[in-house]
This record gives sequence, C-alpha cells and structure tokens, in this order.
Amino acid sequence: MKKNRISALLLVLFTVMAFSSCSMINDFITSRMRSIAVIKVFNSNHEETKYFQPNDTLYVQIQGLKANGFYQVECLDPYDKVITMMTAEADADGVIAPSPLWYDVGFKQVWNESLHRTVAVLPTDTELGVNAFNIRVHDAEATNNVTDFKLPFFVIFNTNIARPKPIVMASRLDAGVYVVENDFKAGDGLYVQVANLKELPTPAPVSGKVMVYIVPFDAGYYKDGDPISPYVVKQEATVKQLTDGFQITATSETWAHGDSWAAGIPAYFQGKAMSVIVDVNEDGIYEEKLAGTTDYYLDGIDGNGVAGFVVEKDPVVIPPANVEYIPANIASGGVTWQHAWFENWPDYDYRDSFNPDGSGTQYGWDWQYSGYGVKAIWNPYITHDPQVPNSDKTSLYYGKYVDVYIMKAADLILTETDGINHRGMALSPTTGTHKMTMPVQYACTNGSSQQTIWRASSSELMPTGSYCVIVDVDQDGKISKGDLVDNLHRTQETPTDGVGFWVGPVPAI
Repeated sequence: MKKNRISALLLVLFTVMAFSSCSMINDFITSRMRSIAVIKVFNSNHEETKYFQPNDTLYVQIQGLKANGFYQVECLDPYDKVITMMTAEADADGVIAPSPLWYDVGFKQVWNESLHRTVAVLPTDTELGVNAFNIRVHDAEATNNVTDFKLPFFVIFNTNIARPKPIVMASRLDAGVYVVENDFKAGDGLYVQVANLKELPTPAPVSGKVMVYIVPFDAGYYKDGDPISPYVVKQEATVKQLTDGFQITATSETWAHGDSWAAGIPAYFQGKAMSVIVDVNEDGIYEEKLAGTTDYYLDGIDGNGVAGFVVEKDPVVIPPANVEYIPANIASGGVTWQHAWFENWPDYDYRDSFNPDGSGTQYGWDWQYSGYGVKAIWNPYITHDPQVPNSDKTSLYYGKYVDVYIMKAADLILTETDGINHRGMALSPTTGTHKMTMPVQYACTNGSSQQTIWRASSSELMPTGSYCVIVDVDQDGKISKGDLVDNLHRTQETPTDGVGFWVGPVPAI
C-alpha cells in the first residue's frame, strides 16, 4: 500500500515536471524566435502566382518582418545575378505591401551586330527552360543579417494549355530589325508584335482579323471584362501581320485632334504614356480568358498597371552647359492625375507644398511605402541597363534601378548659375528619410508612378522646410551627368531658387 502511494506521488511529480519543462522550453524558444517571413508574388492582373509570362510585371509582398524594419529586396536570375532591386520599410505590422519589382519580365540584353548596340529580345521557351529565378529578402543594414531568405519563381510561355496568353510588345523597325521598345519620339513609326498569338478563337470575328487599340495609361489596370475605352486609335490586323510586326497607321477616331499615325506618332502625344491592347474577338472588351475557362486566354496587353510605352517630349530637357543634372518635376501628391483624359491628359499632381502629416495626398496602399506622403512621379527616359552584358556581375536579363534621395534645399542649392559648383557633390538623405533604391521601367514612367518616397502620418510628421528630390541614375552617390533633380516649382522648367517642394506653407517668393 505504501509502495503504491509512493509510486503515485512520483508519477504526479514527473507529470508536473514534464509540463513545466515543456512550458519553459516553449517560452525559451518563443522568446528567441521571430515570425517567419512569407513572400508572395503577383502578376499585373494582381493574381498570386509563381509562373510569369514574358513582358509581365512582377509585384512582391512580404510579411512577418520586424515592424518598421528596413529591407533590401532583390530579383535574381538563375545564376544568382541581380536583375533589379528595391529597398523598402516594413509597416507597423511587419508587412511590405505589394510593390513592383521587375518590369518587362523575361527580356534579355543581346548585342545586335547590325545595329552595333544592345537590344531587348524575347527569349525562346527553350532558353527560359525550367530554371528558377529567385526573390531574395535581407536586412538593408550590412551589420544586421538576421533576415536572409529566398522564394523561387519561373518565367514561362505557358504553351501547354488550350490557348496561350498573347504577349503584346510595342516595337520599332530599326534598319530592318524589329526592336522591342518602351521609348519613342514623335514621328517614329509604332509597330506592334505579338508572340503566342495562335489562330483566332471560335467563333472567329466575321472580319477574320483582330483589333489593336492604343489607350492612354493612367496607372490603373484593365480587369477581365472591362470596356476598352477611351482609346487613342484603333486598327485591324491579321494574326500573321501581328506575328511578323504591324505598323499603326490609322487616324484617331475618338480623339479631338483626329491625328493620323501614318507618318509616325503625332506630335500631340509628346510626354504621354500609353498601353497597347490586342482584342482578338473584336468586341471592344478586354477579356483575359474565355468565360468559364481557366486555360483559354483571349486578349493581350502591353502595359497593364504600368506604361506600355512613352513618347518623349521634344526636346527632352537639356541642362545648361555648366549644369550636369537634369531639372525635373518629381514630388507629387498623386491625387488628380488618374482618369483625366483627352485635353487634360493625366495631371501628375506635381506640388510645391505638402502638409506635415501628408494629408491631402493619395494613399499609396500598394507601393513601397504605404500611406500618405510625398510620391515620386517622373518619366526618366532611361534606356536599357547601361551595364555591359555578359560581364561576370551583370545579368543577361535586363532590369533597371536607381537611388532616390530627399535632401534639404539649403544643403543642395542648384540653380542655372551655380550647378557647376555641385558637380560630384556627395548625396546624403535628410533626417527622417532614407536613400531608396527603386526599380524603374526603362524609358517609361517610374513604374506604377505612385511610389511614396516620404511617408507621413499624424504620429510621424515630416519636418517643415524646403527640399529637393534627387534621382541618382548611375548610383554613384553623387550628382553627375544624367541625374534628375526636382528643384523646380510646379510650373517651372528652369530652376530659380533651387527648391523642389516645401513641407508646410509656401513662403512668399
């Protein structure tokens, strides 16, 4: 009896110890663990996927990070070479909201001997193969290596389905060579090429052709079932013409100017951004897939959520001889420019003044810095990645990224007469801001055109004062030829007092 009582007491004691040990162990582990970050990637239709078609846009979302932590996000090719990258700050919940990371997915840099330059080409399905690309996320500070992880994704043509998605590409004809292009000048011929465009769907349009639309770009995206309206110009083409390369030569029907495109892109469209839509069943509606199917694609678009191409202003602003930077309007509230059609083509909402709490600006819910504050909108006219292809460090897949700074105007007085004095001046972000590495779509608007570069709230006010935005195109950490500087007032083209914008009221000038 006594022996049984002792055994029972020992059993209870061991049980208590076991549970205590488990609790202590769990507490110990939990105290030393952080949430495991989760990466999600999305295409231009806002669908989560790990399989992207060429010429799409890749968006990345990360969660499980340290609240307000600063991170570097890289897109790596199958050989771990950087294609493009960005830096971003996680929000109070440890989340980096969906942000555009790689534009014009899948295109490669190839030297063209007849043109004597590097051009963008669409790889073949065989070239892409089954090699995995990767998204890498790690701490931006070199001294902190707590976070460092990857997520694989793939670029494929999706040919093994009922009807593949057409890959639409704005192009130019250069010395008999079709070149995929994002940047045109007035008078240039606009050609449209479509890969993956198979026979017409059943039932086929009576005309036996498809309709090509050139539409204004407004940073929105076409959803399945949206009407293709308004449009700049439309023109019929056969499947063969679009496969070979087809020039837009029609006259604008719904445009007040009634411009003909036969002699090239009309001068009216300088400084404008547009997208290209191929409507395969000519019903005037953007239909991504045949209703009721998951693998039967219909229409295609070059520039969904981002610009398909831009037309340069003529002339592109050239800095005075003694100034190496390019004056530009960049700081924007991001509010009024969407859906401002026709004579009032999208107003980019450039501003001279911002409220310290960012109120009155567009809420940037899905770009690098979510929230209210100063946005960055510009047409960089940046050509293909200037790095030498086939080098040990450069990926064959082209992408472009730049560094963006906000500096106090007093520390960066740049005017027409004294700009030469700041040649090579080292750049340093002002208090409360970071140097941001931002992916851009070469030669187009800076991607979504709504990135917030200085986030503000009622609890985190932007200090009052006068500021400039600097886009360090070559990422050399100083002002050099070709860099963009917002030291202009909203309506200026030539700098006067070296101020791009104020936080707080604009002083009397």
